[in-house]
Amino acid sequence: GYSSNNASTSMSGNAMSRDRARSRLNSSVNSSAHNADDDSATNSGSESTDSEVEATLVLANTVYSDDLELLLIGILLKQFGIRVIRLAGLTTPQELSELIRTQNLQGAVVGVADTPEGNQLQSLRTLAAETGQLIFCTGQNQTQASALRERGLVPLNRDAQQDALTVKDVLAGLNE
Repeated sequence: GYSSNNASTSMSGNAMSRDRARSRLNSSVNSSAHNADDDSATNSGSESTDSEVEATLVLANTVYSDDLELLLIGILLKQFGIRVIRLAGLTTPQELSELIRTQNLQGAVVGVADTPEGNQLQSLRTLAAETGQLIFCTGQNQTQASALRERGLVPLNRDAQQDALTVKDVLAGLNE
């Protein structure tokens, strides 16, 4: 759960949500930048592969479930040269929308419910429409794939390796 102190209770819900999202992103970006510096120092002699895609995606869970699937996808995406910013804990589609727009991200991979309810589907549709970026969904039952596609979302298959390849291929297709 989220606990607040007296100072934050005077803030509006949206402002508090925005501040929390920015704080989480800034710590993730700083951590990623530090890790990228470490990577470039150790890989300075290696050549870039043709399979790398220049993009930055945010990984976030929009429901209470384990993050294992998202983490595996994130690790695999990093192998393709896709920069990943992982947000820990529960993240709302509104927070994701703000992060994608303010940080100029190319999209998101979000964990959704096994059978997303109407309000979650509507929130994700709004996220895709507001940002104009790709929103990949994982965690849903495969019978939900058409409902997600109808709302402008890209359903993944719950197979981390295949999902990472799908994300890479879709992003590569946009960059050509």
